[in-house]
Parts: sequence; structure tokens; C-alpha cells
Amino acid sequence: MRPEPDSPYLSDASGMRGSASDVLTPENEAALSEILRNATASLTPVTISGSGTGVTGGRVPDGGWLVSLERLNHIRVEKGFAVCGAGASLAAIQAAAAPSRQFYAPDPTENSASIGGTVATNASGSRSFLY
Repeated sequence: MRPEPDSPYLSDASGMRGSASDVLTPENEAALSEILRNATASLTPVTISGSGTGVTGGRVPDGGWLVSLERLNHIRVEKGFAVCGAGASLAAIQAAAAPSRQFYAPDPTENSASIGGTVATNASGSRSFLY
């Protein structure tokens, strides 16, 4: 979809604004792979978009396609670990893990952040000193 100039996809918590020719929101990993194959074949720049909580402009596109991972939000909690899509929010992960008395040890202050963004930026909070 072609984004409107005031689209929330074109900025993040930094307040920076960018531009993109398309905003794509794949619903699964296969669709994401296809988007990336097409971008590579057409030499189209891609900006990966998380939840937009970053303050450094990392998700702000400078042309090309913006690919939002928001729909890749599956969460499966197992004993001792979880398997999550990059778009799963920290709040949703913590809620899914709580019944089994588990938690995501890094504790960034922004619980609406996506797991993919926190891993990509090595975001952590005060619990990182212990874990």
C-alpha cells in the first residue's frame, strides 16, 4: 500500500519522518521471504519496521519499501523458552509466559516494543544486570 505522508509507519518515537513507496505487512514468514526476494531482484531498498518505540530513527525509511513485522506476532511458550514472531510485543510475551511462572529476562522500559526490535538493538533494562 502506498503510505499517506502522515502515516505512522513513516516515523518512530524519535520524531523523525521518512518516506517510502510502499508499506508491506506480511502475514507469515513465507510472505516476508517473497517480499525480500522481490526487493533484491528489483534492487529496492527495504526498511524493517517494528512497533516504532525506538528513539534513534531506526525504522524511519529513506525511500524504498517499509516492511512492518507487526503481523508476525505468534507466541508459543515452552518450558524454559518461547518461540515468538519478531512482531510480538513484550507485554504479550510476558502475559503468555506468566502462567508458567516464566518471563523475558531483559526488561526494556517500553513494554509495547516488539521482541524483534529489542533483540535487534540489544535493548535491555535493569534486570540485565542479573540475567
